[in-house]
Amino acid sequence: MLRNIIREWLATMSDERDLDAPLMAYLGAAGYRDIHLTHGPSEIGKDIIAKVGTNAEAVQYALQTKRGNIGTGEWRDPVREQMWEAVRMGINHPGFDASLARKVC
Repeated sequence: MLRNIIREWLATMSDERDLDAPLMAYLGAAGYRDIHLTHGPSEIGKDIIAKVGTNAEAVQYALQTKRGNIGTGEWRDPVREQMWEAVRMGINHPGFDASLARKVC
């Protein structure tokens, strides 16, 4: 039943931004901390950033959200480039710590 509700909700989404609040709530419930919505013109491939782990072993995640089915063309341009930017570049945000290990999703 829950699967059907989620499937219907996903099917009726009009914008990928509809994923932001539920994803951020999930991250908080899953033990992530310092969660920030960074979507905007200077996000550099990072819609959401979050940290997980203790300070000594913390990892910073950069998440890029997309809506719908992504085909090869959409993956190559612009999604792949956004993912590479998330790996290579930092972001000018007070919650971003360039010294931490980084993973991109």
